[in-house]
Amino acid sequence: MRFLPRALVAFSLAAAGVLVVGVAGALRPAGGPVPPAPAAASPPAPGSGRLLLALGDSLTRGAGDPGGGYVPALAAALAPTRPGLRVENLAVDGLESEGLLETLSHPHARELVASAGMIVLSIGSNDLTHSLPRVLTGESGVDAARRAFAANVERIFAQIRAGNPSAPVFALLLYNPYPDARAAGSEALIDWNAAIQRAAARHGVRAVPTEDLFDGRRERLSADRFHPSAAGHALIARRILEEL
Repeated sequence: MRFLPRALVAFSLAAAGVLVVGVAGALRPAGGPVPPAPAAASPPAPGSGRLLLALGDSLTRGAGDPGGGYVPALAAALAPTRPGLRVENLAVDGLESEGLLETLSHPHARELVASAGMIVLSIGSNDLTHSLPRVLTGESGVDAARRAFAANVERIFAQIRAGNPSAPVFALLLYNPYPDARAAGSEALIDWNAAIQRAAARHGVRAVPTEDLFDGRRERLSADRFHPSAAGHALIARRILEEL
């Protein structure tokens, strides 16, 4: 068995601990796909630009910010120029890329994708942090997990683009919230982000960097020291607006 650098072990165990806390407080089963939403309201017509669709994990769900995170902050900034803007947030705490693929298999989710005027998503951090402890037991390696994630994110972007070829799609890149594991964790983080960037380039998705927003800036993290604080979420919203 290959031994990991001590900092990477710390990175994996700390991540696992945070995820346990997040799961305990989740309103839905962590990592589970989003059930089809009730079709009480018809989605806006395709191309209307009135639907902001959010997909992915706890970051997009708004974890760490009592105000709901970067998605409502982004919607508030867009509202003056997009009258009637509506937000649908299908993100789930603890979701991995396999779960997002399952989310996108629901007819209601596909309908929302097709009618969205803008799509934002975050995925990959749980694939990464869930894979690190398994290296210690010899079950599988980070490289294998990265390859599986790369294949999944390729399918995610392809499915979104198949359903909606024209709406701007923004995918958040990952950041490392653990300064003590910066050297050991950075290599894995670079690989994961590269997988997102390659797939994004192939499908006309805009990869949005976040590492520089939090590197050495722990005051921008919430009390769990993993998710962004309200200020951190606001910075993510501003970064997406800069990419528009």
